[in-house]
Amino acid sequence: MSKNNKTLSDFKVFEEMGSLIRENLISEAIRMNNTANFMDSEEFKKKIRCLSNWQIAEITKDIGLWHMNRMFNVSYKDSERDKLKLRESEKIMEELMSRIKRGH
Repeated sequence: MSKNNKTLSDFKVFEEMGSLIRENLISEAIRMNNTANFMDSEEFKKKIRCLSNWQIAEITKDIGLWHMNRMFNVSYKDSERDKLKLRESEKIMEELMSRIKRGH
């Protein structure tokens, strides 16, 4: 009987660990969704709880990659816009220098 209780106790420990892992996966998925603004927060919370741990981990990874790609694209666009502004500014400076030289 003692051996059966120990086995049952061990099973309970693994069950609790599984629940803890699942809750951590869900928390991380929700945090990633909130950071990335991927989906409405309340809708995401409902849907994520219906998935397996494996699916939750995959979706969290995919949202993270999507967010990083989006941020990279925004940074790239900002960089391109800054380069264009710099070129325009250089042209204006060249025109001003040209006018100044012609004026003297």
